[in-house]
Amino acid sequence: MDITVTRFEWLNCPIRGAPARSFLVHLWKSLPSFDRASILGALSNHLDQSGGLHLRVDKGEAFRGILRMKDQDPVKIQLSFRRRIKSNLEPEEEIKQLLDSLENGLGDPTDQ
Repeated sequence: MDITVTRFEWLNCPIRGAPARSFLVHLWKSLPSFDRASILGALSNHLDQSGGLHLRVDKGEAFRGILRMKDQDPVKIQLSFRRRIKSNLEPEEEIKQLLDSLENGLGDPTDQ
């Protein structure tokens, strides 16, 4: 699955391929475990119709190098995913599988 970071709240900053994947890995590992569990548990609340993942992190904490999910005055991060191979999975399930693999330290299952 190819990943594209399409925008931040105040900055349209598309990155693709390996840099986007590295960004997602760093972002995911930097979030507290309760935030990661919350995202995985309610993934559909963070996805748009095209399968874009929307995350909101605390702006003040982010500038201090601490990432936490927050809805008020957040830094908005949007990630888009493009399938590399045909899959029988729905986009939500494929993204969940990717995030689960990051959670379990396995990396991207499509890299195998």
